[in-house]
Amino acid sequence: MATEATDELSTLEAEKRATLDAERSEAVAKQHTLGKLTARERLDLLVDRGTFLEYGILAGSPVPLPKPTPADGIITGLGKIVGGMGLEGAVEIMYPEELAKAEDREKRRAELTEDLRKRHTARRIARSYGVDDVIDPRDTRPVLIRAVRMMGDKLRPMGIPPKKRGIAPW
Repeated sequence: MATEATDELSTLEAEKRATLDAERSEAVAKQHTLGKLTARERLDLLVDRGTFLEYGILAGSPVPLPKPTPADGIITGLGKIVGGMGLEGAVEIMYPEELAKAEDREKRRAELTEDLRKRHTARRIARSYGVDDVIDPRDTRPVLIRAVRMMGDKLRPMGIPPKKRGIAPW
């Protein structure tokens, strides 16, 4: 009985490892050849180091795929974004093709980062990508509450009348 459980856990661990970039060198190389980062590499740039807690790593797509991939390309989890991605992360996202073509990727990234640092502030960069405002984390909740209140009934799906009671009477 204990051996069965141990074998099953070992199998699950192997399946989980197969979804990670370290085990998918061909797929990672293909993304890099296209000048792209993998989803996990983009996550590493987005969330603060060591804060991403992944769940559902073995989840599959509800739609049958011709060639299922580990986790079907879906990554779910929670992560903390306090420090933000910084200019280095922004350069990775803004210039993937240029970095892929560079003879010395690290040197080119440093040059692009320094150029951004000299020419742009965080707010200006955000505005150029269509971000309307940068919210101080301490103000996030009040800003969201105000936005939801402004939406009013527009958030209610069309054709569904408002509830008269919170609990169904039957």
